[in-house]
Amino acid sequence: MTDTKTNPQKEDQLSPEDYERLLDQYHLGDQEMTAGAIIKGRVVKKTPDYILLDIGFKTEGAVPASDFADPKEIEEIKIGSVIQAVVEKTRPQDGYFLLSKRKADILRALDHLEKAYHSNNWVTGKVISRVKNGYTVDVGLEAFLPEAHADLRPIKEPNSLIGQSLKFKIMKFNRQDEEVVLSRKLLLQDEREKRKRRVFSHLIKGEKTKGTIKSLTNFGAFIDLGGVEGLLHISDMSWGKINHPSELFQVGQEVEVVVLDFNE
Repeated sequence: MTDTKTNPQKEDQLSPEDYERLLDQYHLGDQEMTAGAIIKGRVVKKTPDYILLDIGFKTEGAVPASDFADPKEIEEIKIGSVIQAVVEKTRPQDGYFLLSKRKADILRALDHLEKAYHSNNWVTGKVISRVKNGYTVDVGLEAFLPEAHADLRPIKEPNSLIGQSLKFKIMKFNRQDEEVVLSRKLLLQDEREKRKRRVFSHLIKGEKTKGTIKSLTNFGAFIDLGGVEGLLHISDMSWGKINHPSELFQVGQEVEVVVLDFNE
């Protein structure tokens, strides 16, 4: 009977693939390779399907080209550029660590939006398209802008907002569901109130001030004083009698007037 013995040294031998995996597993780097972690990498190669990053490990990280919504963004990436991405898988796949730039962008956007929501600050976003009862706005992720909150007054040409980059307040924020509801109306109301306070703080009865004629009526002219409208009555326009304010003024004209009275 033959006694078959195994060779301990042979069992302990590692294949090149196992050795590289161990190097990555025990590599003492500044970045932690855990699923969901955000890491930085430097671009070392661009292929039609992936952007390859040096992430401080023997194995490179790979960001799918599909993570870049705009093809021009890929064209602008240079060898050596630094990209932030989320670790998708901690074990190499097809020879690379799979990363996601899209998820990293969303996480950064959520952090920014959450801070703005709790501090009541505004955010900037680009109106992408019209949807039922509102608009889709890109604020780092897709947010909803209700039609009733698109402006102070109903918009005559709703499609005119598409493509514009505007400021918004955040009405609703749910990080877990990545749900964001915006309001441009609240922002415009805040800005209007600030302008009113600024104008009233400088108005003095009996003193002169300058403004721009906003509209003309049969009984006078409404003048924009920088966020507050004042009425210049037809009887105070001239020492002589006139039939209509258009005989003296036109919309857009700058005028100097005396403040007779005001009420905040």
